[in-house]
Amino acid sequence: MLLTNGVLQGLTRLRKKLENLAIAIKTRNINDAHKYAKNTILILAEVSKKYDFTPDTLRYYERIGLLTNIPRNKNGIRDYDEQSCKKIEFIKCMRNAGVEIEILIEYMTLLGQGKNTVEARKGLLEEQRAKLLEKQKNITETIERLNYKLKLYDEIVQGKRKDFTEI
Repeated sequence: MLLTNGVLQGLTRLRKKLENLAIAIKTRNINDAHKYAKNTILILAEVSKKYDFTPDTLRYYERIGLLTNIPRNKNGIRDYDEQSCKKIEFIKCMRNAGVEIEILIEYMTLLGQGKNTVEARKGLLEEQRAKLLEKQKNITETIERLNYKLKLYDEIVQGKRKDFTEI
């Protein structure tokens, strides 16, 4: 079986991480052991698979400024650390809910500017929550209408009602 460079690099990093973890355990350095066990570094293909984004989408998010400060190893390969993965989880959650990329870029830009943007970030999130609650209300109304229509069709199928042509 042929191993690609990315797979070999991933295996090399995993081996190094396990070696460091073993040393930390052997020397009873609990803080280092915890750090090595917790601080998982993932490459682009692994992150892509884990979060169900294509590699091109992740690269695009970097290009437009949505994902910033992604660490790279000495060969320029992206090493997604825990903080990077948290950003990706947040982006995925917000995008799945329909939050626009422009809003997320603005939010992430503010986040990168630090504590003095807390109110602005909070305001952005409150606006998005209000929009999502309105969408939720509309979806609930649509589901109720569909349930009503399906009940009518069940009655037709059961012979309790004649067919109808109303919308």
